[in-house]
Amino acid sequence: MSPRKRKGKDREEGKRKRRRVDSEEDCLEDGRGDAGSSASGLDTYGWETAIPEDWTISKAMAMLDYRLTHADFQSITAREKKRTEEGRHAYYIYNERAVEWKAWEKHGGPIGLWKFLKALKKEHEASGSMDPFDIPYSYAADRLYDLDLPETPELSDRYVGDLRLLRYAKQSLPPWLWNVCNSKLNKALLDGKRPNGCDDLTEERQRAIGALVSFVNENPIRYIEKPAQDVAPSLYIATLRSVLAAAPIAPRFGSQAWGTPVAGLDFCEADGHPRYEWCASYLQRIFKALCTVISKHGIGNEGWRSIRWEVYETVFLTSPSVYHASCLTTVLTVRGNCPWRPHILPGTNGVDGLCRCMAGRPALPGGHQREPSW
Repeated sequence: MSPRKRKGKDREEGKRKRRRVDSEEDCLEDGRGDAGSSASGLDTYGWETAIPEDWTISKAMAMLDYRLTHADFQSITAREKKRTEEGRHAYYIYNERAVEWKAWEKHGGPIGLWKFLKALKKEHEASGSMDPFDIPYSYAADRLYDLDLPETPELSDRYVGDLRLLRYAKQSLPPWLWNVCNSKLNKALLDGKRPNGCDDLTEERQRAIGALVSFVNENPIRYIEKPAQDVAPSLYIATLRSVLAAAPIAPRFGSQAWGTPVAGLDFCEADGHPRYEWCASYLQRIFKALCTVISKHGIGNEGWRSIRWEVYETVFLTSPSVYHASCLTTVLTVRGNCPWRPHILPGTNGVDGLCRCMAGRPALPGGHQREPSW
């Protein structure tokens, strides 16, 4: 019988042509990434499967269930090559977890695949077809990613765990601010590594994020919403991004290198908050690239209003001495006597003010407290 032919009860469990392997030596590489990352650079924390570790699936069934193409299998190692009962045709057997993982990578994770399959299922039902809808193992009824669920299932979040405070913070803060602040906290508290369990979500981390939430809630007028969609690529956007990619990186606060000269940075101590800032020559490069973007793409979401946030985030990520949070102007003390000071952006001393001056427009006095007209 061809591996594509199925009938009756074979559809749910038997259709996959699964078998149990006798030992680990029988298993070839399963193609699955580690617990923290994937070949496509996605964060794979929380990617849990319902598939038993040693289950296998034929390529034909994998293509039906997981909607993969022949090209997708180039990066998955086959367990073995088999022949049909008649012996006329050969087919390949794969570890089903590896197949599932590939589908997750292709669609951005378990939830991305869930949304993709959910849409296909709606189309299938609307078509009036009497054929059954092929569903991957983990997406069947009462499993982890049940396609019949009315709401999108949620994955375990490495930055939230089971902590109510962090769950509230994630819901309260704009996604861009939540992501950038966690990236900064990773550098400050975990040597750049991502949290890998509740033990890494320390009280120190919770205090820092809690202070940020409090400040944003208390100062809603100062906060400017970042556009939901990233700016579309162009030659001028790419030029600015290449300048930002070359941003000099400050030494870590408290390290032996802290306070020493760094090419492209000025060390400032005038206001009692020692920090590194971009030097005039590097700022000039940024301003030139920014003004070109503004002249070509305008001041709306297609240009200035969106791209400026990439500048803010670059400041945030390349200056380990401070926690930059756009438009925040207070000092958050979360580590003894060490101030974690949000960088004041935008404002008369920030990129907005300087860009306005360069473009012949006045900066807002006393810091930026409202959405600009351009």
